[in-house]
Amino acid sequence: MKNSFCSEGRGDKRKKSIARKRARHSENETEEVQRWGELHDSVVEKILSYIPVPKLLQFRSVCKHWKRMIDSPQFRCLRHQVPSTTQTSFLVLQLCFSHAYMGCDWISLHNNYFAFNSLNIRVLRIFNPLLNSWYTFPPSVLTRGEIFSRSYHRGLWCIQLLSNGGDGDMTQIMIHNPTSGWIKEVPSSINPKLKVLISLVVEKESSNFKLISSGCTIAGCTFRQEVSLHTQVYDSVTNRWKSAGNLPNPFLQFKTDGYLHVMYAVADHYVYYIVGRSRRTQAELDSSDIEVGTSEFHWNWFTNLLAFDLNDYVWKLVPGDLPFEVTRRSKIKLFERNGALVLVELAQTEEREWKMSIGWKPRIYSWDRQSSPDMLIWTEIAVTPPPTERQFQKLFYHQRGHEYAGLWAGQGDCIVFFSGTFWGHRALLYNISSRIWTVSEFGPKRPKRSKWFMPLPFDLSLNR
Repeated sequence: MKNSFCSEGRGDKRKKSIARKRARHSENETEEVQRWGELHDSVVEKILSYIPVPKLLQFRSVCKHWKRMIDSPQFRCLRHQVPSTTQTSFLVLQLCFSHAYMGCDWISLHNNYFAFNSLNIRVLRIFNPLLNSWYTFPPSVLTRGEIFSRSYHRGLWCIQLLSNGGDGDMTQIMIHNPTSGWIKEVPSSINPKLKVLISLVVEKESSNFKLISSGCTIAGCTFRQEVSLHTQVYDSVTNRWKSAGNLPNPFLQFKTDGYLHVMYAVADHYVYYIVGRSRRTQAELDSSDIEVGTSEFHWNWFTNLLAFDLNDYVWKLVPGDLPFEVTRRSKIKLFERNGALVLVELAQTEEREWKMSIGWKPRIYSWDRQSSPDMLIWTEIAVTPPPTERQFQKLFYHQRGHEYAGLWAGQGDCIVFFSGTFWGHRALLYNISSRIWTVSEFGPKRPKRSKWFMPLPFDLSLNR
């Protein structure tokens, strides 16, 4: 009886103690809310401007006043002044397939596409390599059906819905911010044929955006009959398409990445593309019955850098050569770094330190546009091999001397590699300036042959 009484007494004391703690916690929360309420809006904005975007998503739900404050143009400008909020990030799509996906790394001016939907994309992740931080977001946009990833820039992603069972008849161009969930449908182009080359360009300060659209859409058509030189540009400010200068050559081929995004880089008011041209003469092409899609008509070499001027809406070829031979099978990336243009190639090598690690040797070249704005002059940047520390030995264990198999991307100072086949939920990161390799884990280490991780250079943004 005594023990029962003591037990009940201890239980009552515990309940009272918990109640007192809850009361103190509630009082502290009330006092904290009051202190925030006493601060001037300018002070609150200054504090919030230093908070990472994933946390800002939570603060936006505090009250309508804070949501309006965080979404305001003034707050957007304030965040641009804080270096820590504009760090390099990557949007990582986790793709799940029942069979291996063999990536294609080139595209002609006709219907090639890589589509996905909510069945094979389960998770959207944001990776900040400088902080080694991972954030997860629900892929809500993918509930709309089968979509095609067209292009991406800064914090926005251009996608296109597929119709007629995904046979290439694409409708509804959408601009999406995966961070905030914002989505906007872009009106149809004046010329419905211009659907292949769609590049998204986002202004840094205002988050207004433009779409560059050009190319042929009829799969299997002859170039002589269907190729269009016309270019059109969509401006989010006017919500309209406008005609631009024609492509300099109707027989251009644009280099793409491993998942059929047309490869381009934005620097100042120029958009740069790597292109190849047919070696046939115009007369030969006019008299030829060769169709798109036949091996005889395919180009093997990409030799030029093509620029589109966002101010004058005209195309021009940049004089000079690329730093190495680029074929349709070359594993390359093109991106902007501190105002310069960077071209990276994964090259075959017999050097042991590379053969026993990633299996390829990255070659990095930079074009300083300020020093030579009118001519391509490339400078090679030295690259160090991955170290032989334990974490790297574990990463490359399942690879065992095989060549790297996965998807990769570059932005700013960072190049990131993924391989669900060999590395599981681990990423390999290289910093161009510091020449340091790091490994980042974001899930199970066991390799998954049915999973691919698609990294898209991305900026965390709530501007839209």
